This record gives sequence, C-alpha cells and structure tokens, in this order.
Amino acid sequence: MMGFTETEVKQLQSVIAHKLNKKENKQMLNNLRKWYDGYLFSETVATHLYNPDMVLYFLKEFAYDNEYPDTLIDTNIASDYGKIRRLFNLGTIERNNIILEELIETGVVEGLLTKQFSFEKEFTDDDFISLLFYLGFVTIKEADISLFKFYVPNYVIKGLYWEFFIAANKERYQLEFETVDVRKKLKEMAQYNKVAPFVSLIEKALETLSNRDFMSFDEKYIKALFVGFASLSNLYFIKSEPEIEQKYPDIMFLYRPPFFQNYQFLFELKYLKKSERNKLEQKRKEAKNQIKGYLDFDEVKELEHLKSWVIVFVGDKAEVVEECD
Repeated sequence: MMGFTETEVKQLQSVIAHKLNKKENKQMLNNLRKWYDGYLFSETVATHLYNPDMVLYFLKEFAYDNEYPDTLIDTNIASDYGKIRRLFNLGTIERNNIILEELIETGVVEGLLTKQFSFEKEFTDDDFISLLFYLGFVTIKEADISLFKFYVPNYVIKGLYWEFFIAANKERYQLEFETVDVRKKLKEMAQYNKVAPFVSLIEKALETLSNRDFMSFDEKYIKALFVGFASLSNLYFIKSEPEIEQKYPDIMFLYRPPFFQNYQFLFELKYLKKSERNKLEQKRKEAKNQIKGYLDFDEVKELEHLKSWVIVFVGDKAEVVEECD
C-alpha cells in the first residue's frame, strides 16, 4: 500500500484550510493523524504513513459538505471488514481468536515475519500475523533482530477489529442483541446520561458466555465487550486506556465531529470473581479514587459536559454502577 507522509497530508489539507480557523485547522490535522496515520512497513525507517484512501475520502467529504463526514471511512475501506472475517477463518480458528483478543485487549502481538508462504507447510501463528501485516491490519511497532512487535495502526482499523470482535462473539456464542438496540441505548446514554441500559448489554453477554462455562472472565475481556458494543455506533470517538500524564482511564467516549452529544464519558471498570465479592467495596473505592485523580488532569478538565462512572462487575453482574462527581 502506498501511503501519504505527514507533510503530504498537511499539503492536501491546506487546500480546504481556508474554511477553518487556526484552532480548527490544528484539530483537523490531529484527527487525521489518529484516525488514518500509523503505518510502518520497515523496521529501518521511522516515518509513519497515512492510509491514502481514507485521507482522500475524508478531505473530499469535507470539501463537499464543509463539515466532518458521519462515517470515518468510505464503503470501499469498510469492505475490509469482510477481509478480516475471511482471515480469521484461516487455519486454526481458536488460535486466531486468541490473537484477536490480544489485539483487542492490548493492541499488540509478537511474531516472526513470514517472507514466503507455502501450502506444503503448517500454517502457523507467525503466518497468520504476517498476513494481517501485509494487508495493513497490523503494522510494525518495533523489531528485535527477527522478532517483531506489531500493533493496530490507527483508530479506523481498531474500530474494524472492535466491530468484528462483537460480531464474531455473537455468531460463536449466540449472543442475543440487535445492533439497532445497541445504538438506541448508546444514544440514550449520550442524551440523558443513562448508563444502566448500556451496561445491561454487557451483563446479558457475560451471562450467555458464563452459562457456556468456556471462559475465565477478566477485566480486559469486559472492557473489550464494552468498546465492542460502543463501536456499533458512530456517536463517539472511543478511547480505550488512553495515556494521560502516564495514567490510563479505562475507557472514554469523547466528542467526534460532526456529532456533539449532550455528554462525554469517562469509565473506570473493575472486575471481581464471585468468590471475591467481599472485595466489592474496596474495588469501588479504588475506582473512585482513580477517577478523582484523572479529573485533576488539565487535559480532562478541558472536556466539556464530562460524566464519570465507576462500574464494578462481580461475575456476570454489574454490582456497582455509580456516577462520580
């Protein structure tokens, strides 16, 4: 894939910069960077590349309507969702699902880069990760001799993974939800600060998975379900463990132009096994103290109409769903 450098994107963006003030122009460049940048195809270079199809789509839509497009990618790029589905059906599906969960939960996987594929050899983890790399679904983070760390290059690709994660779980484990209902609950939260209906989607999914007795739940998996469901709507820019002054709120739902809902959100999620229920109050206080620390950060103070919530799951139930002032 040929990509645009940062300089080239700035030059393209300057064509429509006259429609924006200085602050808006800077914000647009920041958005383009986190949405479409991040590709690195050689361990010997440092220049990251933007996805050119995505950049041109965005600039064309903005130039035509004089505002951000409702969706971040056009239908041609969205078809990559089908490529992801086909890739994750190659070889050992259980193995592929472990890699998927690793990408969802940490954003990073390790492996050797396969230079040449052969039908005569076993299809390995490294082969699968290499295919993801060659198709642009992961890119190089760093390299140590022949071992690579790959990561998800940008927000748009992250969103494809989140959406696929939820769809794959729905299919494999017969999760009962309709996308239109998920979007309705997220909109209700965005407009009225009603979090419980959205949390109930997570509870219902966990109950279904728990009944099948196939998985040891942990906090990361619950976060993955949380952002996965949220990705089915385009109302927010979803940040999962963003770095703020070396500390990490679990999940944030932030304004994404052209949508400016009534509220933005910061969530701190905790998880306890049923046998650990006696630690519930301790976890609740721990989460509230963490949120208190986040709210003191200048970057967070600048967020308008921000609502903060502590959610503590015990097993498959959210025992604490509490707003923090």
